[in-house]
Amino acid sequence: AARGQDGGELTVTWEAEDEHLEPRPIALFYSSQPAGPWTPIATSIENRGEFTWPIERHVPRRVFLKLEARDAAGNLSAFQTAEAVVTESELSVASWQRLPPTD
Repeated sequence: AARGQDGGELTVTWEAEDEHLEPRPIALFYSSQPAGPWTPIATSIENRGEFTWPIERHVPRRVFLKLEARDAAGNLSAFQTAEAVVTESELSVASWQRLPPTD
């Protein structure tokens, strides 16, 4: 889809391994700046390792992404992209191999 219509989509993949994660532990955010402020993309996502983000027209061309994972005790691990991700390509993938441990 052309960005001018619905903005296209961005597939975000991750690998979060923790046997004590909540049932829907993942939250994704974006920002035009590496320090935020962060806008939610989706919260309470199942830990399937992949989420397709339908990008709306108001989303900047280049964004930083942040992923948070919460365990059953309420501990939070967060990771963000070191570089901005270009959102206007037909299909882009931002990947995280492993989240930092939650303990």
